[in-house]
Amino acid sequence: MLRVSALRFRSHFSLPKRQLLSTTASWGMNLPPGTELYEQTDGRWLFNEAQQQEIRRVNFNVSELIRAACAAAGAGSCLSIQKIAEGSFNKIFRLRFDNSQSLIARLPSSRMFGSGVSYAIASEVATMTIAREKLNVHTPRVVAWSKESDTSKDPVGWPYVLMEDVDGVSLDKEWLMPEMRGGPVAELLTQVGNDMHRMTVAPFSQLGSLYFPADLPSAPPLAAPMVLEDLVRVGPIADPLWWRSYHDEPHLDRGPWETLEDYINAAVRLERCAIERHRKDPSSLSYTKSSVEDLVQVEHLLDKVTALAPHLQQAIERASPFPARFMQNVLLHPDIRAQNIMVPKLTAENSETRMEDPVFIDWQGTTVLPLALQWCVPPLAEYEPRLFQQDGRPVLEVHGISEVEWPSDFDELDPSEQEVIRAEHRIATRNVRWIQHFLSVQTYAYLFAFPLQRYLHILTQGILRACADGPHTLRFLLVHMKTVWDEDSESLGPCPYTLESDEVQRFQEEQERVERFDAALSRLVVRLRCTRDGCVEPKDYEASMRELERARLEWNEDTCVICYESPGLPTMANDVTPICYPVRYVLGIRGQEIFEYILNPGTKPSTIIPAAFPLISLGWETTFRRENDDAGLQKCVVSFIHADLGWEHLLTINHEYMYVWKSRFSIMKWLYLVLRYLGLSCQLANHVVTSSLLSKSPIPFSVCATWFAYQSAYIQALNVICETIMIIRVWALWHRSVKVAFILFSAFACEIIVMVYFAVRINLDLEYNDTCLIERTPKTAIGVVLPPILMQCLILGLTLYKRYRNRDSLYPPPLVGLLSRDGFAIFIAVSATFAISLSYSAHVRVLTHSVWSILATLLTIGGSRVVMNMQRLKVPFNARTETSDIQLTSYVATGTALVVTGISPSYFDPPGDIDGMEPEFPS
Repeated sequence: MLRVSALRFRSHFSLPKRQLLSTTASWGMNLPPGTELYEQTDGRWLFNEAQQQEIRRVNFNVSELIRAACAAAGAGSCLSIQKIAEGSFNKIFRLRFDNSQSLIARLPSSRMFGSGVSYAIASEVATMTIAREKLNVHTPRVVAWSKESDTSKDPVGWPYVLMEDVDGVSLDKEWLMPEMRGGPVAELLTQVGNDMHRMTVAPFSQLGSLYFPADLPSAPPLAAPMVLEDLVRVGPIADPLWWRSYHDEPHLDRGPWETLEDYINAAVRLERCAIERHRKDPSSLSYTKSSVEDLVQVEHLLDKVTALAPHLQQAIERASPFPARFMQNVLLHPDIRAQNIMVPKLTAENSETRMEDPVFIDWQGTTVLPLALQWCVPPLAEYEPRLFQQDGRPVLEVHGISEVEWPSDFDELDPSEQEVIRAEHRIATRNVRWIQHFLSVQTYAYLFAFPLQRYLHILTQGILRACADGPHTLRFLLVHMKTVWDEDSESLGPCPYTLESDEVQRFQEEQERVERFDAALSRLVVRLRCTRDGCVEPKDYEASMRELERARLEWNEDTCVICYESPGLPTMANDVTPICYPVRYVLGIRGQEIFEYILNPGTKPSTIIPAAFPLISLGWETTFRRENDDAGLQKCVVSFIHADLGWEHLLTINHEYMYVWKSRFSIMKWLYLVLRYLGLSCQLANHVVTSSLLSKSPIPFSVCATWFAYQSAYIQALNVICETIMIIRVWALWHRSVKVAFILFSAFACEIIVMVYFAVRINLDLEYNDTCLIERTPKTAIGVVLPPILMQCLILGLTLYKRYRNRDSLYPPPLVGLLSRDGFAIFIAVSATFAISLSYSAHVRVLTHSVWSILATLLTIGGSRVVMNMQRLKVPFNARTETSDIQLTSYVATGTALVVTGISPSYFDPPGDIDGMEPEFPS
């Protein structure tokens, strides 16, 4: 089949002709980097990033696409090609030409459609053409397209659609802005409603998707074709749901179908094939939410759907006053939301009229189905509460067509709070206006009232995702349909399937857990600043990965809790998490949109309170305000540092058990345990003493001197242990060189002697006030600060010298890199704290004791993490490993987690995943 080119539609409807391109177009533009055009660049994934990128990659010939676009635009050359949008299913490019024209190129991510990509492209073009030319729905005009992936049939080598560049902006950029109110919003909702009505007026004789007849050469003639079926035909369904993983077998039944029963049964058969494929290869279930046991439940539920299918059409016709209209096969855009609607840019002249002619984009996956299954309130007009009261109830209650009432205390709120409520009220009112508009049409009023409609609309999704999502969603639909059916059995007739009491009980238990899981997942999405598929903005990737590691440690599989349910905090509704901002109401997950657009346009929400930190943060603030003197500030800082040390230990306790406690005894294990628990014990004693003995003034001089001596002693002990760990690492890195050992241990001994001497001198020279704070920092303090800094310089210098000036390639790069990074981090932390505290304490005496607590925390956490990082290091299988590796790890590792291969299985890696790289990409 030859490639389609330059499909220009005249005032009357005309079918496209396929012809070879012949153009001498040329261009001298510099193309963007290949990765920018072919790969996803606007986001990164927190898991399986390589696989996520691969399925979204588009491998097309850029030059040939430009050649096709130049021919379609009648241009001599292309001036630029720019990627303007990308998602899971498509990449969108804008091409500008030397004749002042521009086109939009839409390329699908073929692996998301499987073998159905050619159907998806052909159906989308036919649907857009019919909607534009015959149904009077404004869509971009298609000027050229190809469904071929074979370069022998089309040199672009990838399916594509070229369409006109609509002059306007996406509605989602403005939908939540304060200016979007009143007349323009009412006009837009009215126009969208009218366009939805236009889409559904044309009847079709079969169920499936639309195609040009030339794309269905083997389709038999229709006995009684409908009015538009001489121009387009209903063929195989192009919804990606029918072509996804484990459904992607070309010989399976995907329509077109004559009856609703045939359509439902085809979906059931498709999912049964997926079940059999999963049984043959149980490992494939790792990409789903199902287990082998769940497959039995899915089959049982599909049996009930099979029993339902023959009776569904009869029930719809019996319950409707317009049975023919309810069962009429119609076309409807599958995803009417703000992102898929284009409107003209706002100018002074069009502020009142620009919403009169919205343009619908993204028709991919459009189907022809009975109106009773197609109809729904579109996402554009849906209302989901975004603001919640402290007890979890929505701030605004929406009840059908009733006007949305304002909160009773609205007048008492300050202006910023009132603006947030107004924004929420505008969004809620749009839903009411939408329903009022459609209730004025009798057919749609009955559709709203039809009790089964909301479940019929997503029934196929529940069937075809039963294995992927687990049996719960399909069970949810069947339980609720059964309940509604029994309540309205007079009009619907007897329900064709039964549910045992234990099935209902199992559903209720599952529903509670699913709600907990969904609430936790929604909170986690906000915490990680990612989408539900784990995609984050590139600039947030590193921070989100660190937060993900912490969340993994906190996750409880049974309760679906990520440490958000703290004593003293109100119980939140699903999808709600507290956010720090000056409004007395709790902002829900989706309420971030309001917060971003209303209070701080162009910025992200304020800091989200993680885990148990609300209590710590509030306690800190209370202490700070209550004790506004020097001693109060010191206690506040010390309390926070102690809480931070304990929190860090809780985050790493799982790894400590796996990599330290379960390992064999070694010097490094002994050093780790002493450093970790000496630090915790000393800090605990510090907290107890400051809360009791040092809480009342005046404090005797002898108590202050003893207290300072104690702090000096344990700080030096922690520093000695931490430096011993660092010294052993460097010594092993230098192949246990005698010369290096002599240099290191000589410097180490000198450091200890000098520090002890000056610590004793300082203790004799210090003067304290009546709250045990140091009145004056003596000059001899330099003798305590300088030796550790010099020792850290020596350790870091030997590490970096070995890495950059004496490379022998005996070590795996991750190993040497880890030594360098950890060494540099410890150097910065210790040196900076010592240096800054010495100079700062000369001016701010109240922080002198606090600095010791900070330093103790840094030494404890830093030294412990150095050992733990070595234990958890993962090195690629192909890294070189020689005798020196074994020597290094035998001295540095506490056990055998870091073996000769360099692989250290993570606690969270599944059994058998010895390299931690097993793909977890979902279906």
